[in-house]
Amino acid sequence: MSSLPVLRVSRAKGRSVFVIAGSACFVVISLVITYDGLSSHSFGLWALLFSIVGPIGVIVFGFFGVLGVRMMGRPALVVDDQGIWDNTSGLSIGFIPWEQALGFRPVSFTTAGVTNDYIAVIWADAQWPWDHMGWRARWMNRVNQKAAGVPTGPISADLLRVTGEQAALVLLAQRRTRCPELPEAPGMPSTQGVGLEL
Repeated sequence: MSSLPVLRVSRAKGRSVFVIAGSACFVVISLVITYDGLSSHSFGLWALLFSIVGPIGVIVFGFFGVLGVRMMGRPALVVDDQGIWDNTSGLSIGFIPWEQALGFRPVSFTTAGVTNDYIAVIWADAQWPWDHMGWRARWMNRVNQKAAGVPTGPISADLLRVTGEQAALVLLAQRRTRCPELPEAPGMPSTQGVGLEL
Protein backbone atom coordinates (compact mmCIF):
# COMPACT_ATOMS: atom_id res chain seq x y z
CA MET A 1 0.00 0.00 0.00
CA SER A 2 1.47 3.35 -1.02
CA SER A 3 1.09 6.63 0.84
CA LEU A 4 -0.18 8.40 -2.29
CA PRO A 5 -3.66 9.92 -2.04
CA VAL A 6 -6.38 8.94 -4.48
CA LEU A 7 -6.06 10.95 -7.69
CA ARG A 8 -9.37 12.17 -9.13
CA VAL A 9 -9.19 13.69 -12.59
CA SER A 10 -12.14 15.75 -13.78
CA ARG A 11 -12.90 16.23 -17.44
CA ALA A 12 -12.54 19.55 -19.24
CA LYS A 13 -16.10 20.88 -18.87
CA GLY A 14 -16.00 23.15 -21.92
CA ARG A 15 -15.19 20.26 -24.26
CA SER A 16 -17.80 18.03 -22.63
CA VAL A 17 -20.52 20.67 -23.06
CA PHE A 18 -19.43 21.16 -26.69
CA VAL A 19 -19.81 17.41 -27.38
CA ILE A 20 -23.26 17.29 -25.74
CA ALA A 21 -24.44 20.45 -27.53
CA GLY A 22 -23.11 19.13 -30.85
CA SER A 23 -24.96 15.84 -30.37
CA ALA A 24 -28.18 17.72 -29.56
CA CYS A 25 -27.83 19.86 -32.71
CA PHE A 26 -27.35 16.78 -34.89
CA VAL A 27 -30.39 15.13 -33.28
CA VAL A 28 -32.49 18.18 -34.21
CA ILE A 29 -31.11 18.16 -37.78
CA SER A 30 -31.83 14.42 -38.02
CA LEU A 31 -35.41 15.01 -36.82
CA VAL A 32 -35.91 17.68 -39.50
CA ILE A 33 -34.51 15.32 -42.15
CA THR A 34 -36.83 12.56 -40.92
CA TYR A 35 -39.84 14.91 -41.02
CA ASP A 36 -38.96 16.05 -44.56
CA GLY A 37 -38.63 12.46 -45.72
CA LEU A 38 -41.86 11.26 -44.13
CA SER A 39 -43.95 14.29 -45.12
CA SER A 40 -42.80 14.34 -48.73
CA HIS A 41 -45.64 13.95 -51.22
CA SER A 42 -43.38 12.17 -53.65
CA PHE A 43 -41.92 8.77 -53.01
CA GLY A 44 -38.64 9.37 -54.81
CA LEU A 45 -35.10 8.44 -53.86
CA TRP A 46 -34.56 11.55 -51.72
CA ALA A 47 -37.69 10.96 -49.64
CA LEU A 48 -36.66 7.36 -49.07
CA LEU A 49 -33.09 8.37 -48.20
CA PHE A 50 -34.27 11.04 -45.75
CA SER A 51 -36.69 8.56 -44.15
CA ILE A 52 -33.81 6.16 -43.50
CA VAL A 53 -30.91 8.51 -42.69
CA GLY A 54 -32.92 10.77 -40.37
CA PRO A 55 -33.90 8.11 -37.79
CA ILE A 56 -30.38 6.64 -37.88
CA GLY A 57 -28.99 10.10 -37.09
CA VAL A 58 -31.43 10.53 -34.20
CA ILE A 59 -30.38 7.18 -32.72
CA VAL A 60 -26.62 7.62 -33.18
CA PHE A 61 -26.33 11.25 -32.07
CA GLY A 62 -28.91 10.74 -29.31
CA PHE A 63 -26.81 7.82 -28.01
CA PHE A 64 -23.65 9.97 -27.91
CA GLY A 65 -25.51 12.86 -26.29
CA VAL A 66 -26.95 10.65 -23.53
CA LEU A 67 -23.53 9.05 -23.03
CA GLY A 68 -21.95 12.50 -22.69
CA VAL A 69 -24.54 13.63 -20.12
CA ARG A 70 -24.06 10.45 -18.08
CA MET A 71 -20.29 10.83 -18.04
CA MET A 72 -20.30 14.51 -17.17
CA GLY A 73 -21.27 13.89 -13.55
CA ARG A 74 -18.41 11.45 -12.91
CA PRO A 75 -14.64 11.98 -12.66
CA ALA A 76 -12.90 11.05 -15.91
CA LEU A 77 -10.28 9.02 -14.04
CA VAL A 78 -9.82 7.84 -10.47
CA VAL A 79 -6.37 6.43 -9.69
CA ASP A 80 -5.65 4.56 -6.45
CA ASP A 81 -3.50 1.70 -5.14
CA GLN A 82 -5.74 -0.92 -6.79
CA GLY A 83 -5.68 0.60 -10.29
CA ILE A 84 -7.54 3.03 -12.51
CA TRP A 85 -11.28 3.68 -12.76
CA ASP A 86 -11.63 4.86 -16.35
CA ASN A 87 -14.73 6.83 -17.33
CA THR A 88 -13.24 8.83 -20.19
CA SER A 89 -15.31 7.54 -23.13
CA GLY A 90 -17.72 4.92 -24.41
CA LEU A 91 -14.68 2.71 -25.11
CA SER A 92 -13.77 2.62 -21.39
CA ILE A 93 -13.98 -0.71 -19.66
CA GLY A 94 -14.26 0.72 -16.15
CA PHE A 95 -11.82 -0.63 -13.59
CA ILE A 96 -8.28 -1.47 -14.75
CA PRO A 97 -6.15 -3.20 -12.08
CA TRP A 98 -2.44 -2.38 -12.04
CA GLU A 99 -1.64 -6.06 -12.57
CA GLN A 100 -3.35 -5.92 -15.98
CA ALA A 101 -1.90 -2.57 -17.12
CA LEU A 102 1.76 -3.29 -17.90
CA GLY A 103 2.25 0.14 -19.40
CA PHE A 104 0.72 3.05 -21.29
CA ARG A 105 1.42 4.47 -24.74
CA PRO A 106 -0.06 7.65 -26.32
CA VAL A 107 -1.75 7.03 -29.68
CA SER A 108 -3.80 9.20 -32.05
CA PHE A 109 -6.34 8.09 -34.64
CA THR A 110 -8.04 10.17 -37.30
CA THR A 111 -11.53 9.14 -38.34
CA ALA A 112 -13.66 11.22 -40.74
CA GLY A 113 -11.25 14.14 -40.36
CA VAL A 114 -11.39 14.14 -36.54
CA THR A 115 -8.25 13.22 -34.59
CA ASN A 116 -8.79 11.43 -31.28
CA ASP A 117 -6.10 11.40 -28.58
CA TYR A 118 -5.94 8.07 -26.72
CA ILE A 119 -3.75 6.27 -24.24
CA ALA A 120 -3.29 2.64 -25.22
CA VAL A 121 -3.14 0.27 -22.27
CA ILE A 122 -0.58 -2.50 -22.69
CA TRP A 123 -2.51 -5.46 -21.30
CA ALA A 124 -0.95 -8.38 -19.41
CA ASP A 125 -3.71 -10.57 -20.86
CA ALA A 126 -5.21 -9.39 -24.16
CA GLN A 127 -8.49 -11.21 -23.42
CA TRP A 128 -8.94 -9.63 -19.97
CA PRO A 129 -10.49 -6.30 -21.15
CA TRP A 130 -12.97 -8.14 -23.41
CA ASP A 131 -14.06 -10.29 -20.46
CA HIS A 132 -14.58 -7.26 -18.19
CA MET A 133 -16.28 -4.66 -20.39
CA GLY A 134 -20.01 -4.14 -20.69
CA TRP A 135 -21.99 -4.76 -23.88
CA ARG A 136 -21.90 -1.09 -24.95
CA ALA A 137 -18.12 -0.79 -24.55
CA ARG A 138 -17.63 -4.16 -26.30
CA TRP A 139 -19.70 -3.03 -29.29
CA MET A 140 -17.93 0.37 -29.50
CA ASN A 141 -14.48 -1.24 -29.18
CA ARG A 142 -15.25 -3.67 -32.03
CA VAL A 143 -16.55 -0.89 -34.28
CA ASN A 144 -13.53 1.36 -33.59
CA GLN A 145 -11.03 -1.45 -34.09
CA LYS A 146 -12.50 -2.36 -37.47
CA ALA A 147 -12.90 1.26 -38.61
CA ALA A 148 -9.64 2.80 -37.38
CA GLY A 149 -7.53 0.15 -35.64
CA VAL A 150 -8.06 1.70 -32.19
CA PRO A 151 -6.50 -0.51 -29.47
CA THR A 152 -8.73 -2.40 -27.04
CA GLY A 153 -10.08 -0.42 -24.08
CA PRO A 154 -8.09 2.79 -24.55
CA ILE A 155 -8.20 5.69 -22.12
CA SER A 156 -9.38 8.80 -23.97
CA ALA A 157 -7.44 12.01 -23.44
CA ASP A 158 -9.81 14.06 -25.61
CA LEU A 159 -11.75 15.44 -22.64
CA LEU A 160 -8.80 15.70 -20.23
CA ARG A 161 -6.95 18.93 -19.54
CA VAL A 162 -3.64 17.39 -20.70
CA THR A 163 -2.44 15.58 -23.82
CA GLY A 164 -2.41 11.81 -24.19
CA GLU A 165 1.39 11.85 -23.97
CA GLN A 166 1.36 13.74 -20.65
CA ALA A 167 -1.42 11.55 -19.22
CA ALA A 168 0.38 8.32 -20.25
CA LEU A 169 3.53 9.45 -18.41
CA VAL A 170 1.59 10.40 -15.27
CA LEU A 171 -0.27 7.06 -15.24
CA LEU A 172 3.03 5.21 -15.68
CA ALA A 173 4.58 7.24 -12.84
CA GLN A 174 1.53 6.49 -10.65
CA ARG A 175 1.86 2.75 -11.36
CA ARG A 176 5.60 2.73 -10.64
CA THR A 177 5.12 4.63 -7.38
CA ARG A 178 2.09 2.68 -6.15
CA CYS A 179 3.20 -0.81 -7.26
CA PRO A 180 7.00 -0.83 -7.76
CA GLU A 181 7.08 -4.62 -7.41
CA LEU A 182 4.95 -5.26 -10.51
CA PRO A 183 6.62 -6.08 -13.84
CA GLU A 184 6.01 -3.68 -16.71
CA ALA A 185 6.09 -3.77 -20.50
CA PRO A 186 9.55 -3.38 -22.04
CA GLY A 187 10.45 -0.03 -23.57
CA MET A 188 8.44 2.17 -21.22
CA PRO A 189 9.92 5.69 -20.99
CA SER A 190 11.51 7.23 -17.92
CA THR A 191 9.15 9.04 -15.56
CA GLN A 192 11.89 10.77 -13.58
CA GLY A 193 10.77 14.32 -12.93
CA VAL A 194 7.18 13.58 -14.00
CA GLY A 195 4.59 14.87 -11.53
CA LEU A 196 1.91 12.58 -10.14
CA GLU A 197 -1.01 14.91 -10.86
CA LEU A 198 -3.13 15.34 -13.99
